[in-house]
Amino acid sequence: MGQKVTMTVLIDNVASEPLVSEWGLSILITADNRKILLDTGASSLFAQNAQCLGIDLADIDIGVLSHAHYDHADGLDTFFFTEPESAFPCERGSQRKLLRHQRRNDEIQRYPHRDFERT
Repeated sequence: MGQKVTMTVLIDNVASEPLVSEWGLSILITADNRKILLDTGASSLFAQNAQCLGIDLADIDIGVLSHAHYDHADGLDTFFFTEPESAFPCERGSQRKLLRHQRRNDEIQRYPHRDFERT
């Protein structure tokens, strides 16, 4: 019997009320009782939509960054504020983007031991 996989779009450029939209992408993938966040959109709006859908970001097992363009990665601040210990594998070139989000505010001590997995 096949594994059930669900994909919930948290943010993209089309939404129906009460959800909001932006030029960005974030998808929650649920498979085998694991929750994977693919990208974080261009802002914190993905988290607002998740809350509206009854999705707790604290339940996410791992995040994956497809690439470091702003419309896929600029919501990282919000994700790391919510889940500072979460793993977030990314391609080698995207690591600078992750580190920039980590250092963007004065709370760098909040994430002192983040190791990014290389793929």
